[in-house]
Amino acid sequence: MWTISELKERGKIGFKANYWKCVLVGVILGVVAASGGGAAGSSNMVRQNSGNRIGETGGNFTSAFFVFLAAIMGIALIVAIVSVLIRLFILAPLEVGCKFFFSENTQTIGDLRCLGAAFDNGNYWTVVKTMFLKGLFQVLWTFLFIIPGIIKAYEYSMIPYLLADEPDMSSEEIFAVSRELMDGNKMHAFLLDLSFIGWKILGAMTCGLVWVFYGKPYEEATDAELYQELRQEKGI
Repeated sequence: MWTISELKERGKIGFKANYWKCVLVGVILGVVAASGGGAAGSSNMVRQNSGNRIGETGGNFTSAFFVFLAAIMGIALIVAIVSVLIRLFILAPLEVGCKFFFSENTQTIGDLRCLGAAFDNGNYWTVVKTMFLKGLFQVLWTFLFIIPGIIKAYEYSMIPYLLADEPDMSSEEIFAVSRELMDGNKMHAFLLDLSFIGWKILGAMTCGLVWVFYGKPYEEATDAELYQELRQEKGI
């Protein structure tokens, strides 16, 4: 049975052996995780400018307001659709490539070419479909009950690694194998994540610098070690 200290030590060794690449891929994963934000600033600017124009005209306020509201809703809808498409067709496959990089880095010096694995290994549409379903199921479970949503997040956590390592598997098989890998390991994985809370606090205290240049790649390298350990443990 694996221990947290063992995995973290192996993750630290692998991360330090390929430091700058791990930092870069960790930054990319951070951007992927934060995707979907950033539209509020542009909406606020449109709102402010439109409001100024309405005040200047002094015309039919009600009519102008509804035109303004329709424009804002249209812009928001377009931004939302574009964000979802970018997330689905670019960022989700990129996340798989990043996880693949860290997985490879457990065995050898990871190559940045791993980032494009989901785009050129012949299973791009399987990756898109599976990552979409993964996100959808997690959201639905979270809407129903918070705790089951968290449990499902851990149950599905091995999916990105499997998508890169097993391009011939179907979505259904990927979900099944991820569940099998995490069976009996979800609480341990939660405690592993919890062990990085100190690095997150330190990162917040240093405006994210410690997290970007040490905590995040260290955590990702350790998670990849967990994936490799579970595959060996379950004989998959």
